[in-house]
Amino acid sequence: GSDESGAGEPQVATVIDQHRIDQLLQLQDENNPTLVKDIVELFINDSAGHLQNISAAIDNANAPGLLSSAHRYLSGIENLGAVRMRDSCMQLEALGRAGTTEGAQTLLQDLRKAFDITREHLLAMLAEMKQ
Repeated sequence: GSDESGAGEPQVATVIDQHRIDQLLQLQDENNPTLVKDIVELFINDSAGHLQNISAAIDNANAPGLLSSAHRYLSGIENLGAVRMRDSCMQLEALGRAGTTEGAQTLLQDLRKAFDITREHLLAMLAEMKQ
């Protein structure tokens, strides 16, 4: 038979690694009461610049620039556990490391789409936390 549950999203749909968020939440205390919110907002605010830097590197066929800008963005992605974005960004980083920007435009589009989805999830998560 077909085991399609109408509500359940496919497993690939993981956007944020909840385990990572839980780790960050554990770091919150009275000294850092808004740690997760701060990290999330910083990530969202910084993303425009990161995506712009990656895009500019691709436009200029600047592989070293692609490597460094993708690498910087990746550390933010990893820090937040934004797993949906990780693959595209790692592939962009790998292209830069290989000395090319060939095919990077498509990956950047994927990364932007993944960011849009991730941002929605993060903002929804923050809204739930405010209760």
